[in-house]
Amino acid sequence: MKRPSRQIPDRCCINCHFCMKYVSGFIRGEPNSPLRGELECHERDTLRKRFATDGSDWIMGDGFACHHGVYDIHDPMAAAAWHEILPLDRGDTCFFYLFVEGMSQEATVVLEKRTVDRREAEKDRHLTRETANAARRTAKAAIIVACISAAISLGVFLWSRLSPQPVQVHVKSLPAVPPSTQPSPPTHAPTP
Repeated sequence: MKRPSRQIPDRCCINCHFCMKYVSGFIRGEPNSPLRGELECHERDTLRKRFATDGSDWIMGDGFACHHGVYDIHDPMAAAAWHEILPLDRGDTCFFYLFVEGMSQEATVVLEKRTVDRREAEKDRHLTRETANAARRTAKAAIIVACISAAISLGVFLWSRLSPQPVQVHVKSLPAVPPSTQPSPPTHAPTP
């Protein structure tokens, strides 16, 4: 019974230029250990179709390997392992370079390194821009605080200079009357 069709992620080993197959090698007509060879376009298509349908028949060649050594399975009967490894979404965590028919592995290695270097440089530029923006925001905030502080100091200064001073009343004392000119206090006579 076939399973429903499944999607293969864009950044998986089946679509990666570094995915290779093992093929039986012969030296002077004698079987030798398997040799690595590139997966052809039609073999990649076959793998995609097998995964999209039932994924039960993954046997192709003598195994699969990553050019960078991420995995290396040269057991033709390990179809379950292939089924788990090859369609796995690698994201940005692996040596991924989209398969280009006819391109050599050496050229792919160089181009993949350039892509990674470019991605890292862009991350560095992004962090530099973020740091510069944060420094600008901090400087603007410091200028605003300094302006507010200066405005408050100026306001206090002007208020102290221009505000009306409290009126001080100077009471002049009356001159003292000499005792001779002072009227005598009334005397009270005793009443009968």
